[in-house]
Amino acid sequence: AEPKTLAQEAIIIPCQSLTFTFSHYPYLQFIIQERECFHDAPAMKVPTKSVALTYTLGQSLYVPLTSRCNTRTLPETRGPGFLLPLNVVSTLCSVRVLEEPNMNHDETMELLSNEKDARIKMPPSLPITNKLDNISLDGSGVDLKGDQRLPTIKSLLDDITYRCSQTSNETNPPILWDSIVIAGEGEPTLRFQSLLSLTTLISTNHRDMYKSLRLTTNGLITEKNAAKDLKYSGVDSISVALMTSDPYEYQELMTPANSSTSLIEPCAHQRVCNFIQSAISADLDVEVTGVEGSVADTIEAENFAKSLGVSNLFRWRPYFP
Repeated sequence: AEPKTLAQEAIIIPCQSLTFTFSHYPYLQFIIQERECFHDAPAMKVPTKSVALTYTLGQSLYVPLTSRCNTRTLPETRGPGFLLPLNVVSTLCSVRVLEEPNMNHDETMELLSNEKDARIKMPPSLPITNKLDNISLDGSGVDLKGDQRLPTIKSLLDDITYRCSQTSNETNPPILWDSIVIAGEGEPTLRFQSLLSLTTLISTNHRDMYKSLRLTTNGLITEKNAAKDLKYSGVDSISVALMTSDPYEYQELMTPANSSTSLIEPCAHQRVCNFIQSAISADLDVEVTGVEGSVADTIEAENFAKSLGVSNLFRWRPYFP
């Protein structure tokens, strides 16, 4: 194997005989080595000093739980000209590679290794899915009990802890984030039980590090009592992509996956509305969002949000053609 630089450390993922090596900033680099698959693999070590699984925008810390989504992703809805900081794209792509080791990521890796600009486009999104299969860490393909997908909750929490520790020493007090946000390329509620575990651990271990613990979601959550469970786990605010007041326009904008098949879900918009109302009933601070330029009637959308009980202003994100 090639020797690691000081900025690199190998992460062994015993799945499909691959060993990935990531660098923290500014680029995601990788080395692929042939290894024999084995079932009794040692526990995976995630060195948080060299692998960025979280990123910052402004005074908020973002924690991407998955790269997969049951609708079009948030970056997709922002338009073909939407750009993100290179370090953010690098982090989101590292989650992709960890989470879906069986997919071909050559295009993503080539994009990152050749990119020199400070802000770039996300690579094409992964296929829309409504259900995440369990991935066995030992490469056997056995469906394990519980969520064994990567990145693990422990590795994400370690990365959050590392972020916080870098801003705390004898002379500098710990940073107080405006918010820790569970958000990223994919839809966090596809890993709902892991989401609850993560937010419970964050609110337990790092409550003095943030003002708000927020979830960004498309609202297509099927779990019963989801809003109450989120509130109980420590989440205090939610940003929901309502997008529009028109169910048919929502279908065109978001192309949601069906809850039982790969066909388009006809009642998706109503499910989002139901979740918004349940979140308000659970005493969560609810913000709804849409994308300017993609909706026929923004005033109607704002009035519709008010009719659902949303008191915060409708947040319109800019569209980038």
